[in-house]
Amino acid sequence: MTIKYTVSKLFVCLTLAGIITFFLTGCGMSQTDHFITDQTYRNAVEADFQARQEMLSGSGLDLRNTFQRNMTLRQREALGFLYAYSPLEDLTAFDVDFWHSAVKQTFKVQKEMPWGSKIPEDVFRHYVLPLRVNNEALDSARFLFYRELAPRIKDCKTMEEAALAVNHWCHEKATYQPTDARTCSPTAMLLRTYGRCGEESVFTVAALRSVGIPARQIYTPRWAHCDDNHAWIETWVDGEWKFLGACEPEPALNMAWFTFPASRGLFMQTRVFGRYNGTEEVVKRTPVITYINATGTYTNTNRPTVKVVDAKGNPVVNALVEYKVYNYSEYYTVASKTTNEQGETSLTMGQGDWIIWASGKTAEGTTLFGFEKINPSGKEKIEIALDKQAGDHFDQTFEIIPPAGKKIELSVNEKEREANDRLLHREDSIRTAFASTFHTAYTGAADNNQHPDKQTQEKLNSYLQTAMGNYSQIEQFINTVAGKNTLNEIENNLRFTVAAALLGTVSSKDLQDVKAEVLLSHLSESKDFIKHFHSKNISPEVLDFTFRYLVSPRIKTETLTAWRPVLKQWLSGNNVTDVPSLLPAMQQIIVNPAAGRGDVLMSPDHVIKTGVTEAPSKDVLFVAACRTMGVPARLNPTDGKPQYYTGPYGKGEWNTASLSGSGQAQAHSTGNLMIDCTKGAIEDPLYYIHFTVSRIENGSAKLMELGDASEGDMGAGMKCRSIFKHPVELEAGNYILVTGNRKSDGSVMSAIRSFAIEKGKTTRLNMEIPFINETFQPVGNVSGALQGIELPQKGYTVIAAISAHSEPVNHLLRDISAMAADFEKLPVKITFLFKSQEELDKFAAINTKKLPGNVVYKADQPLASSGKTRLETIAQKLSLDNPGNLPLVVIANAKEDVVYVSQGYQIGAGYQIMKYCGK
Repeated sequence: MTIKYTVSKLFVCLTLAGIITFFLTGCGMSQTDHFITDQTYRNAVEADFQARQEMLSGSGLDLRNTFQRNMTLRQREALGFLYAYSPLEDLTAFDVDFWHSAVKQTFKVQKEMPWGSKIPEDVFRHYVLPLRVNNEALDSARFLFYRELAPRIKDCKTMEEAALAVNHWCHEKATYQPTDARTCSPTAMLLRTYGRCGEESVFTVAALRSVGIPARQIYTPRWAHCDDNHAWIETWVDGEWKFLGACEPEPALNMAWFTFPASRGLFMQTRVFGRYNGTEEVVKRTPVITYINATGTYTNTNRPTVKVVDAKGNPVVNALVEYKVYNYSEYYTVASKTTNEQGETSLTMGQGDWIIWASGKTAEGTTLFGFEKINPSGKEKIEIALDKQAGDHFDQTFEIIPPAGKKIELSVNEKEREANDRLLHREDSIRTAFASTFHTAYTGAADNNQHPDKQTQEKLNSYLQTAMGNYSQIEQFINTVAGKNTLNEIENNLRFTVAAALLGTVSSKDLQDVKAEVLLSHLSESKDFIKHFHSKNISPEVLDFTFRYLVSPRIKTETLTAWRPVLKQWLSGNNVTDVPSLLPAMQQIIVNPAAGRGDVLMSPDHVIKTGVTEAPSKDVLFVAACRTMGVPARLNPTDGKPQYYTGPYGKGEWNTASLSGSGQAQAHSTGNLMIDCTKGAIEDPLYYIHFTVSRIENGSAKLMELGDASEGDMGAGMKCRSIFKHPVELEAGNYILVTGNRKSDGSVMSAIRSFAIEKGKTTRLNMEIPFINETFQPVGNVSGALQGIELPQKGYTVIAAISAHSEPVNHLLRDISAMAADFEKLPVKITFLFKSQEELDKFAAINTKKLPGNVVYKADQPLASSGKTRLETIAQKLSLDNPGNLPLVVIANAKEDVVYVSQGYQIGAGYQIMKYCGK
């Protein structure tokens, strides 16, 4: 059927049933009317749109209906482009009005900004139009940010000036603080005033795009010289991509604290929305995003050919080549490629030590794998032999050396630096003032004059404080639960306990962006599971178990929605009443990797709506369906597989479900692992810092999530003796143990060892963290610079010059805070040195970390002997090129001999310091 419209020639031509759905070339429209002017590319995008619509053919979501409304050809093609490459989660979470409004807003900004007409079509298409930056929760930031930013940049004379102004606005709104792995939405950042680097970069890219400035997130999945990763941004300014630290304004572009660390990197990339055909090296293409290599911008590189061969030296076609970086005591895959007919592939790589891991199948179907440590510098070809298979024993040790880095000259005068510092100080004050308006104490339910007991009150206060700018939603939830007309089957004085129990099952980040209506829906729909709260004698353990695995809406990193009513209807419609009847029903949900981008999970109700999703989201749906039926369920915290609980609490067991194949439950045989941690270089090694365990699956290594990371990367729950206080249950199979000990220069002594877990048996391993030879020879002397600082009678002490706040300083404080008990055992004070009393006062006002009790805080001042400050004297005596690159950590003895110097970004500095001071 042909539907005709009189509002424009475009809609006269529109044929929903025809093969052409949104990219029209006829109807009297010139080539300049198109958003996508290249006919070949336009056809490719149309085909991708058609494939997406075909994927949704079994659902009630028809993307073509969108184009029945009045819009221009440019708007139509732009909307089709967004539809073709957006994850299904985005398309189901937001309606037509949202997408159409976003497109109109983007073109409005392009027209009104002086640089709008200067941006090339492909740059605008991929780096301005898309609302999605990475794997954040999508929202309406484009509209909100524009309203605040447009007045701020209206007098900017250049794109660079505007980009810098936007970054200052971002710093006014948010600053760096570590958070969990879920990436919050840009508007959620406004309400919480902080985020990790990945969130800061998403926030800043969204802000730049809102005013028509092209921007993209640059990401190093893992550093080579320390245990961490990082994200920053690049912005397209007058024909050139330039970098900046997100929410960390500098006086100019191509200037940031991470410039030197990036020069030590092995691999950096950016993910581009949609089908991208630019000039950069493509690492990988998926149906919705393109990964491109950005490594060469920041460090010296080489691109050798990797050839994969079998035992006879024959090339292996379609072998998987994983490029791995040692980080967090894991050989972490930062990029993967597949070999061609000659068994070859290639990647532009930083010039340090890599682990190249390859896997493939023989003609008989056996999966083989092999790995080598290599440095690509000067190499044209690298050969990897598939000489191992699951069950083979191997035990190897490597010394892994990262790139040395290169000196970067930063050209900025003192006047520009001072002006920028004044802006930063003002922006910190504005942000701090905003945060001071948040509610941090619960005052009780007004409508029935009820108040919680003291212990529950403390919990509720803690949740409100954590909620930051989202406190009103949490307060609304508590008040509603405690109100007269809710949860009538529960006594008034227990309703606060119920509210606190549910809030305790979600993350800190959830408290900062969840809506009250979502929490209330889950609680209301779970009334049958909490009737036992009539009793005041319910144990805390049963309380936590019930809410964590039955009532809680949080499963993995999906956006929280009120999914229970939708799932109840779906379960009822399929006559599902228990897990055995659920498993066959789950086979209705089609797994299609093209449904998303691999890291954007669909909410359970959205999966039901579309009937198609990626495998991880199907796992989330299974857990949600179990909870909806009253069956406790979770994703296994060790391997991520979906599990459900059978039997009474404390006496039952977790069962692993298989959602593939027939849909019937499959028995997963398990065994146990015990590791003796008493030998080697580290007394009680930490998971992720000194060792990890991975399972070999189809020739590749899959990391097991062991230990309790709730206390931070180096908390007590990550210590080996804590993890293996009791045997750890693992699925039977073949595993590897990777250990590592990092030197202060970033190099690592690492070992890899294979072992097996057998059904019903306990595997016992003796783990020895490799010893390293670390020099304690003086690297300089700072005689006279440490006046007024307590020095040790023997051994060493630490002087750390820090600023009130920056990401590198934050990492140092995080490391020291996590090891506070160890530092307090040292027989000498640790000195934190600030460049001024003002900076020290500012730090005291904003610091929230619990630091060791033997830390003393000093404001730097001129020395009587020279008139120079301590920091200036230290920099002069150690010949430091950039004394302002903080933190500056110096370890010295009583003679003021310095044995360790570290400047700027360094993860794991706490352990490096203890190697010297703990002697």
